[in-house]
Amino acid sequence: MSDIPQEIVTEMLIRLPVEPLLRFRCVCKPWCALIDSQEFIKLHMKQNLESDRKLFLSGETLQAIDFDTIFTDNVAEIINVDPPVRVRSIGIEVIGCCNGLVSLYGSRYNRESVIMMWNPNTRKFQELPCLGKCDLNTNFGFGYDVPEVEFLEKDRCKLGGDCGVFAVGALHWVVGSSMFSPLQHIFAFDLATEKCQLVPQPECYVSEESHMDLAVLRGHLCLLFSFEREYADIWIMKDYGVKESWTKLASFVNSDLLSFGCLFPMSFSKSGKQILLNKDDEGLICYDPEEKSTWNVNLQGTLKKYLQFGVCSESLVRLRSCVPTDAKGGDQGLSKKKKSPKSGGFLSTGFKLVL
Repeated sequence: MSDIPQEIVTEMLIRLPVEPLLRFRCVCKPWCALIDSQEFIKLHMKQNLESDRKLFLSGETLQAIDFDTIFTDNVAEIINVDPPVRVRSIGIEVIGCCNGLVSLYGSRYNRESVIMMWNPNTRKFQELPCLGKCDLNTNFGFGYDVPEVEFLEKDRCKLGGDCGVFAVGALHWVVGSSMFSPLQHIFAFDLATEKCQLVPQPECYVSEESHMDLAVLRGHLCLLFSFEREYADIWIMKDYGVKESWTKLASFVNSDLLSFGCLFPMSFSKSGKQILLNKDDEGLICYDPEEKSTWNVNLQGTLKKYLQFGVCSESLVRLRSCVPTDAKGGDQGLSKKKKSPKSGGFLSTGFKLVL
């Protein structure tokens, strides 16, 4: 093996899934050092962003679906997943997925809130500083600061109860002008500058009384606009911050699909030709914008009612001070933590974790 140039070894290894790479760390010390290096982790993540993805669904339980089989075989096998930390039976919430990491929120049996970052492929996780007890006005988002490659968790009040949508280095929410106005805006929080701004939206929807939702498709901010059950439009912002770059991906008018309620874009297929849509939390459908055709996904297993979801690709991204997940999804082996100061249980300015 020593006769093979290092560049060729690297090129071969970055194309492999995470599981064999973890085994290949035992081949020899040079391979172990290579696979553990930050440069290799970045190359592997870039190579595999659209491969071996999992769709994580959270609500009463945590479930996962092999994302790529949805489009290739039109079959989705639902797998129940044990969270890395034991939480109360009322459920666990997916805050977001980013660079192969899943951010989860739940409550322990003593009602203490817990937020963690988890790599489901390496089965390592890291708990974030204790938030204490969170009320219904606490809002979360998960993303990373591109210039400094830092991960950031934020909690903010008075923005509603949904998790922020991460795209182009910022977290996004739909917010109202006031309690007495039906107008809605796209609010953005930049993780690098920690500044807030309003993102321009399509002109025809600025003053309409309707419902808006946000999503992210291949890194682009996506807007779902719907009016009761009469019609729904899906838009994508191809050039972030440029109002004229909003492009309509799909439009449903008096469609049978709308009889089920709201349609929500979840992700593109690997080829980029189809879109996976959530059918009002009742099922999954695929949509082909070119053919303007839809079809139901054959679900194998029981899909529990879910509130949040995230699409996670495989990665070797490591977490500092992380511990492996035990077989039962518990927190055995965790070191004792210092008690957090009594400050009402909120982090008013957030905190950063350098990877």
